Amino acid sequence: MQTEIDYNDIELWVEYDYEEGEEQTYDYVGSAPEVYLHSVFVRGVDIYNLFDANQLEEIKELLIKYNE
Repeated sequence: MQTEIDYNDIELWVEYDYEEGEEQTYDYVGSAPEVYLHSVFVRGVDIYNLFDANQLEEIKELLIKYNE
């Protein structure tokens, strides 16, 4: 998937995969939605490697909210 998001007032073009979470049942605890980032572009330049782990997690959280 590809989408544009706003992160710290910067427009990012993000390529990622999204897996929807599973609902909890009587005998299954369920699972949370998951995002797998592939690339993060600004003006056509992939800047994925410039983000630290916390920033990447923030971007993933934004994408989960975007897909809900």
